[in-house]
Amino acid sequence: MAAAARQLLGSAPRNNPPNNGGRLRPVIPRQPVLDRTKKTTPKFARPSKPPQRLVELKKPPRMIDLYDTAELLHRSKMGTELVVGIHKLTGETVVIKAIEHSIYNQQAKRLLGAAVEKYAKLSHPHICQLYESFDSLRLLLVLEAVEGVSLTEFMAHVGCTPPEAQQIMRQTCAAIRYAHRAGVCHRDLRLENVMLQQGAQCCVKVIDWSQCAGVLKPLTRRLPLSPFCPPEARGPGEYDGMLVDVWALGVLLHVLLLGRHPFEAEGEAKGEAKGEAKGEAGGTHGGGGQLRLDGLEPSAAGLLRGMLAWQPSERMSMAEVRA
Repeated sequence: MAAAARQLLGSAPRNNPPNNGGRLRPVIPRQPVLDRTKKTTPKFARPSKPPQRLVELKKPPRMIDLYDTAELLHRSKMGTELVVGIHKLTGETVVIKAIEHSIYNQQAKRLLGAAVEKYAKLSHPHICQLYESFDSLRLLLVLEAVEGVSLTEFMAHVGCTPPEAQQIMRQTCAAIRYAHRAGVCHRDLRLENVMLQQGAQCCVKVIDWSQCAGVLKPLTRRLPLSPFCPPEARGPGEYDGMLVDVWALGVLLHVLLLGRHPFEAEGEAKGEAKGEAKGEAGGTHGGGGQLRLDGLEPSAAGLLRGMLAWQPSERMSMAEVRA
């Protein structure tokens, strides 16, 4: 009866395989029951932390990778060197200034680094351009190559006429005025640091900005004694860096027009004058030295008196000089 019932229902007994042409019935594996309480990570999922890989850092370029060095132009007593360099890719000629770190203490190194940062921001037709810098065993400054002569050589071998002096001063004042507006004062203007570029027309280049500083607050660092250094920057106390440049420009103009420094005695030129001395035409020079402006036009003489006023409060500003 059971066999007849199965035959009518079309089902076969479990222990007897169905007659399907001799083929076995496929066995479907039973799926495992997932435990929802455990956190499992599928094989195709990305791990939470990527595997650590060795990253090859790109090294900063070195000066020798970019420039070939040629002849040595100058070596100072402090070990600073000026070398002609040639860019390996463009072939451009530059001047490389190498400054020894060993001659500076930590504070001087910090001030020099700040000066280089300020110098790098300046870009003017009458300012020697700083292209880039490298800090390694020595501080290397890649500068614009200026072919020409300094005002020291120009005055010693050629001399200067009033129209030439006016042209030189106009360009030099334009460079310093631009730097002041950019928040930088030079503080080391002198004949050696003003170059006349070789060419058919006069082109001034102001060089050596290693003493430059900011103009937003008073300065206290003493400057080397020279006729181009004003009296307030030689002793203790604060001073205005822009007025230091005005004084130096006045000394520069005096040398171009008269061929000598503005003060008679060497001691007065170095700020060692004592007492008060009257200037020409009954004017006083603020307790400093005596100005001899014989042979100059009244406008030029008045300009020099204003730029070389001994007291900073009486000295002309850069805007007044340019006017």
